[in-house]
Amino acid sequence: MEALATEAAAVENPMVLMACGPLMHGGSQWIMGNALVAGQSIAYYTDPNFDAERVLDLAAKSRTVSLAMLGDAMARPIAEAVLKEPERWDLSGLAAISNGAAPLSLGVREEIRAAFPGKFILDSYGASESGATGSSFDTGEGDGSARFGVTDEVQVFAPDMKPAAVGERGMLRRSGPIPIGYYKDEKKTAATFKEVDGVRWVIPGDFARREEDGTVTVLGRGSVCINTGGEKVHPEEVEAVLLRHDGVFDAVVVGTPHERWGQQVTALVQRRDGSDLTESQLIEHAHTLIANYKAPKQVFFVDAVPRTPVSKVDYPAATKQALELVGD
Repeated sequence: MEALATEAAAVENPMVLMACGPLMHGGSQWIMGNALVAGQSIAYYTDPNFDAERVLDLAAKSRTVSLAMLGDAMARPIAEAVLKEPERWDLSGLAAISNGAAPLSLGVREEIRAAFPGKFILDSYGASESGATGSSFDTGEGDGSARFGVTDEVQVFAPDMKPAAVGERGMLRRSGPIPIGYYKDEKKTAATFKEVDGVRWVIPGDFARREEDGTVTVLGRGSVCINTGGEKVHPEEVEAVLLRHDGVFDAVVVGTPHERWGQQVTALVQRRDGSDLTESQLIEHAHTLIANYKAPKQVFFVDAVPRTPVSKVDYPAATKQALELVGD
């Protein structure tokens, strides 16, 4: 600790870091911790509710250098506020946009690029149990998938507990400096932390795929994966496709019961103000970008997509709402 304090005190030009999310969220705590040990400054957003314009007011006032967001729900309103009034905020001190907790869909990523030209965009992946696991810089290319560079401590495992082959879908795991377990929860600890060939691993619950270049593509949480006709569909992939339509502001995808397929892909969508987008138009849009079995079978337009206080999609609430709408 003394060495960290000495290094922090020696920083001559501290940067201002700002996290849009509440400090109850691990991603925001991570930014705060980074600033603390590196001798940087933190700009605190303390309003009880997220407001993109207020976030930008604070970023301009504090001369924020790095602005951290938590996925589409925060990134899209911020980008669109800047695009609407590009001269309103002096963000000349801003050098980087960072994102974690939830992936940026391709449509929102393009808005961020347009709103903040020339700024670095850093994506990171991690979990409370695993810490920071992977990161990647936006190059302006790619299909918007959550693909990260990782260390040797991160692996993708097949169901037989062996490393998955390149291109094979498996569960993401991390070794190295990981927690002992969950406080007073031996059952959950045993399910999440496992030893394989003498090495202790944490399994956050995400499906992933190892790529030929050594990077890892995170596919999504296993707990929300949809099984339709024997095929596995990750909601995040379908949501990203829906969000690429100009008439869509927000979207969530869940599985609902279906007599023939077991489950069907069902979407709850918040249209942009003034949009007259129809269900058939959006389903047709999805068919042009993903396999037919992944495209929504039903789309329901809602006033707002259910989200948690930290802006992540609230899948249990979304599933409950979808079940009510389909009549099950």
